[in-house]
Amino acid sequence: MHGESPLAIFRLGDGDSRIWVAFFAPDGSLSVMLERPWTDSVMLEKPWKETTDIALNTYVPAGNGTGLVAAGYLRRDEWHAFYQATTGALVDFPGRVSSKYGWGLPLQIAPPGMARPQSPIAVLARGDGQLHVFFVRHDGAVATTWSEWRDGRQQWGAPFTITPPGVARADSALAAVLRGRELHVFYVGPDGALATTWAAGPWQVHWAVGAWQTPFPITPPGAAGPGSRMAAVVRRDQLHVFYQGPDGALATNWAVGPWQRSFPITPPGAGRPSSSIAVVTGR
Repeated sequence: MHGESPLAIFRLGDGDSRIWVAFFAPDGSLSVMLERPWTDSVMLEKPWKETTDIALNTYVPAGNGTGLVAAGYLRRDEWHAFYQATTGALVDFPGRVSSKYGWGLPLQIAPPGMARPQSPIAVLARGDGQLHVFFVRHDGAVATTWSEWRDGRQQWGAPFTITPPGVARADSALAAVLRGRELHVFYVGPDGALATTWAAGPWQVHWAVGAWQTPFPITPPGAAGPGSRMAAVVRRDQLHVFYQGPDGALATNWAVGPWQRSFPITPPGAGRPSSSIAVVTGR
């Protein structure tokens, strides 16, 4: 495993008990480990944590410090890994989960020079076959590209911006979440405030025109500490966003309609600088 490699963990859906872990090998190629489904008889023979390694030579190695995000289709036996290549391009690596020989070829979904170096990446997979990928451009604008299953194959649209230039801080993370037919994207502004923009369906080929709303802050300036990561989740109809403050405390804000006042949920110094943040909900 590469020393700077991120990890991406995902499942295909509620009906699939397998857990997939994606990471980068020391040579920059993408690798995947699959947790074996287990039964009582299997547990007697081998530990349930034993995995099968599937090495994937992507031909487009990952750049240093790249993000890595993976997503699976709920109704298709597919998965997609997204990362930034050494060329600076954003890459989609698709695979057919049921067979180790069913991996596709890496596909460029944003050209070199469009995304800033080591751009954060966020992805949403919709049950109707659409994928939405978000990244930060070299000019500080948040941008996106999306795909859908048409004519028997996955087709990607041209990337476009969803915010003005300069809205994202140089070290801003990204988080995206789907609430019903609404897409919500979160980032850190130059003043340290968490900010968001959103768009509502129906999702059609021309949905990008006029769909995204004007970005706005959801915390006071200075709320996010240097290098703060973030995570977002929907619990029932509530949006929850988590981040790290300048004092090292984990903090949050939430909304049903209007956004509430952000507040810490741990003591100061609870997390190390730039700590990873993960969130899960039982719905």
